[in-house]
Amino acid sequence: MPSNQAGAHASEASDAHHLDHGVDHGEGEGEHLRILATAQDHGQRLDKVLSAHIASVSRSFLTQLVNQGAVKIGSVVTTKAAQKLRVGDALDIHLRPTQQAMAFTAQDVALDVVYEDEHLAVI
Repeated sequence: MPSNQAGAHASEASDAHHLDHGVDHGEGEGEHLRILATAQDHGQRLDKVLSAHIASVSRSFLTQLVNQGAVKIGSVVTTKAAQKLRVGDALDIHLRPTQQAMAFTAQDVALDVVYEDEHLAVI
């Protein structure tokens, strides 16, 4: 395949992945993503496809979300990270904080700043 066709297919596939991306107001805290499974995703495990398309979080985190019922294939909630996908499967993912992630909360800590400029801070 000539390189210009490969580039065109790559951009088409990229466009099909993220159909909807934004803050989810209907299911509580978090972000809602929609991904459309492409021919490249066909036959692949759900957790592998999710991690390929959502690089900002770990595969382990995504598996936790699947196990907690935060992922739908079509309109059906799935809790099987190993489920194989088919071309055209619409994945709805609710990227909400896991219980593990919510166990850590930010705290104000007094720090003595020894030196600070626009490139460096010494504490």
